[in-house]
Amino acid sequence: MAIKTGKDRMNLAKKEMTTDAERVIVLRCTQPESGRLIFYLKNKRINKVLFEKETPGFIAGDIYLARVKNTVPSSGAAYLDAGLDEPLFINTGSRSHFFPANRKEDTVLKPGDEIAVKVRNTAIGKKAARAICADEVPREEYIHKKAPCILHRAPGEFEKSLRYAVSTSDCIWYTDDETIYHDARDILKKLGDKFAGGCDDIRLYDDDSISIKALFDLRRSCEDILKRRIRLNSGAEIVIDRTEAMTVIDVNRASSGYDSVLELNIEAAKEVVYQIGARNLDGMILVDFINMDSAQSETILIETLNEDLKALEPAGKAEDITKLGIAEIIRPKSGKNNDRVKEAINSTILA
Repeated sequence: MAIKTGKDRMNLAKKEMTTDAERVIVLRCTQPESGRLIFYLKNKRINKVLFEKETPGFIAGDIYLARVKNTVPSSGAAYLDAGLDEPLFINTGSRSHFFPANRKEDTVLKPGDEIAVKVRNTAIGKKAARAICADEVPREEYIHKKAPCILHRAPGEFEKSLRYAVSTSDCIWYTDDETIYHDARDILKKLGDKFAGGCDDIRLYDDDSISIKALFDLRRSCEDILKRRIRLNSGAEIVIDRTEAMTVIDVNRASSGYDSVLELNIEAAKEVVYQIGARNLDGMILVDFINMDSAQSETILIETLNEDLKALEPAGKAEDITKLGIAEIIRPKSGKNNDRVKEAINSTILA
């Protein structure tokens, strides 16, 4: 639905500046490459932000009939040709049998074998996209196909944002780009009756008096999920440092208004979980909370963390607090390229 009249725009601005409902905002991005920057907002804060190339390569969940280019037996690996310009890697060491489409079952893969694989992780930096054998696809479905070819295309982040907005109560999807808007409507119509009716939940924003970035305060929200130090309402702060191996978060008491250390740590824990989701932090995350003398307080803190971590996608899990007072959080790798998201935010929102 396009927003046309001046009255429509004024009413929209008033509503969006006061609502805490969920919103999805999709912007065109040209740096670091052409694509779409997708923001999920709730309570006027970014819950999640993603970047997707204009023409995505491999998408996690894609299933291909790929041809083995070469194998590296010493490391239990094989490189595949799935018909795209980027390489695809599969770990073969944990498999005892393979079922090529062009020859009999074997215990090893050989160059020229054609196998059905599912993309598990997309490429990140210098790491190639990774795949696993698509055992769920019956061999009869691809045995007569010519490799390389795609057997199933998973929905990309752009399509997922539409599905989410249409299926979530009181959530509206916005873009200020006319091409993106029409692409979105076309996708919803192709998805069938279940989603076609959701075209009313997607909006083309067109108001020269106030930009979509200003309307949803995206600059402030983006700064909040990129800066190293985050001030809490109590006056305390958390400091986030990311390394190759892990993320380290330090809770500083500063001039906190709380009398209880547990209250301060609970406030910090909730912000930590929010930042984990908004920044898409994964792997090992170590949080150095303010030391507490009571084992009961530590238990309450861990329970608070786990309750909030369960709501993330993918969910995380907090282990017991160590003797050094550090909470260990483990969150599965998402396969998302956070550096690319950061570059897109800097060029599209903060430039």
